[in-house]
Amino acid sequence: MAKQMTERKRRDRINALLDNLRTLILKLLHKNVSSDLLLISVSSSTTTIFNLSLLNQLFISYNMFTFNDIRY
Repeated sequence: MAKQMTERKRRDRINALLDNLRTLILKLLHKNVSSDLLLISVSSSTTTIFNLSLLNQLFISYNMFTFNDIRY
């Protein structure tokens, strides 16, 4: 019984992290951020500017969700 509760809490945590990640990605896409988050394009006339707050939140959420948390 205790093992089932632990498994359920683990699944709930993973689902919550995925929901947060999905929400942040949608916010980034809504703000017309480049799909390649790691690429900052700098040319003679333009610079791609990212919303650093949202980008930071995205990486924090991603780093919290590690594959070590998933056990099949």
